[in-house]
Amino acid sequence: NVLYLAFNNLTAINLSDLTNLEYLELNNNDISGIDLSHNTLLTKLDLSCNNLTSIDLSNNEALTELALRDNDIISIDLSNLTNLELVKIDHESLNGDNIDNLTNLERIRIYISLFPGESIDLTSIYSGINSYVLEEEKCSNLDLFDFEDNIVEIPKDPGYYELRFHNYIKILDFRIMVYDRIESNKYEIDYNNKYLYVGGDSNQEIINNIVISDDILLDYDEEDIEENNLGYKFKIISNDLNVIFKADEDVAYKMKYKLGRMDLSDYELNGKQITVSSDFDVDDIEHCNVELELNGNILIVKDLNGNEVDRYTVNKSGSNETPNNNDNEDNNVDDNSNNSNIIKDDNKTSRRTTLNKFENNAKTYDDIVKYFIIGGIAIILIIGIIIYTKRRK
Repeated sequence: NVLYLAFNNLTAINLSDLTNLEYLELNNNDISGIDLSHNTLLTKLDLSCNNLTSIDLSNNEALTELALRDNDIISIDLSNLTNLELVKIDHESLNGDNIDNLTNLERIRIYISLFPGESIDLTSIYSGINSYVLEEEKCSNLDLFDFEDNIVEIPKDPGYYELRFHNYIKILDFRIMVYDRIESNKYEIDYNNKYLYVGGDSNQEIINNIVISDDILLDYDEEDIEENNLGYKFKIISNDLNVIFKADEDVAYKMKYKLGRMDLSDYELNGKQITVSSDFDVDDIEHCNVELELNGNILIVKDLNGNEVDRYTVNKSGSNETPNNNDNEDNNVDDNSNNSNIIKDDNKTSRRTTLNKFENNAKTYDDIVKYFIIGGIAIILIIGIIIYTKRRK
């Protein structure tokens, strides 16, 4: 009745035959979707640290413990889970929902990730917080927080903080990770959407062009990093290539940045010039968090909001041809070192050849005229010399 498959790099799992399952732990995988409709006996479920954007728990009313932190779930309906006693969830997922109808709920732990100096309205996380009081002795570094009504200004120092509220029945825990802002001289960073476009750069190039602070190391290896104070590490997730800044194992929480990225390693790349040896299909380029569009011989790269962030020129090797685009005459041109452009169309080649012959004939005619003039001048000089000599005699 128990299934433990945490830390297994799973991207999907079929649980439809495990109808007697009561305890399921799938945290720290890469699961983006899951069907739990057949697992009606589940009492404990941990799907933390995955890539879920939504989850349907309408058939899982037996749940008493639920952990969904560190996913991309925007909103979730918990109203039917009246047996819940413990919930661990991201603040974005709760989205202000009132949980007071969950009469058996004893504790809800809400995970928040923010940057130094930001503020957050607690009522936007949980609308019923006005009925709770702050339990000061259970809070950490309370003097670093600035409270004004339900608006809380986050400390300016990166680190891990706790705030606890209660209403004498339920405990409301806020686990707050304050992260240094990443900075880069190469990449433009969208802090609001936690997004940066890195083009076709490798993992090492990305690391070389991102700065956090002196006491935070960057690496893309799976091994733990222990030399830094806060325990962060840089991690590339293979299935969606996200950047993740992760706290130490005691906190086990991550701040994600989506990477706009593509793999151009199969092509010859020179700056913004892509050289291909055969027909070019934009669908063959592995990419994530970007949209690719081929317009003529221009590869346009757009972010997830449809804004252009980059462009490349695509040419066939040995020419400036536009791949798969024969309608544009300007693209059917080769550059030759000494001659004008020779158009590949046979009729146009013939016209160009005739024009070259005419130009060559014209050049020959000019030479004849030049020689005739020089010869005439020479004859006149000779005659003049003869006449002058006879007069002297």
